[in-house]
Amino acid sequence: MADRKRCCTDENMVVEPGGDAFNHTLRVVDALPADKPQLRLAGLLHDVGKLKTACMGEDNELHFYQHEKVGAEMVNVIADRFKMSNELREYLTFLVANHMFPMGKGLTKAAVKRFMQRCPYYRDVAELRLADKKGNLVFSACNEVHEGVHEFLRFVEEIEAENAALKVTDLEVNGHDLMVLGMKPGPEMGRVLRELLDLVVDEALENDRETLLDYVRRNYEF
Repeated sequence: MADRKRCCTDENMVVEPGGDAFNHTLRVVDALPADKPQLRLAGLLHDVGKLKTACMGEDNELHFYQHEKVGAEMVNVIADRFKMSNELREYLTFLVANHMFPMGKGLTKAAVKRFMQRCPYYRDVAELRLADKKGNLVFSACNEVHEGVHEFLRFVEEIEAENAALKVTDLEVNGHDLMVLGMKPGPEMGRVLRELLDLVVDEALENDRETLLDYVRRNYEF
């Protein structure tokens, strides 16, 4: 694709740790499973936004601020050009937009839960994150990210094993329970249920029916 080809022309070469952006991308694709073509396509496109965001910082280092966001916008245009399905468009734009999700020191279980809430492709994001670092040819950075991805996946497995609430429909209460308390159907009911979900995801409340109903009784008047 022209968007990728421009990364390796002499006048537009984007250089980064481990070489230029185009050859880095090829190494990333090689590091991804051959039996996952959509993931490999995401690898091909993950840094497409670097050409538009490359800038020299005061530290005399090349930076690519928000290249993942710009890249996701470019992927939408590419999806139109190649008449991709809506499902593939969603998959590619999400992986490109989130391939810089921090998986390192300070990662919390609540942060992983929130990421899982908005991303059904969280395991593929982890694979892409690791392949991205492998493509840099910088062992120390790759090792650090490998540990971070391992920690991320450990949290994922814990959350999946707990059958944790990630959607409003996973809560142990529903709209009918709130109506019994006196709440009228409408937008306010949806806001209350989302608030309960946020509290459960942040582990401020247990996903227990009586615990959640008690919170509503104490914080809302009907």
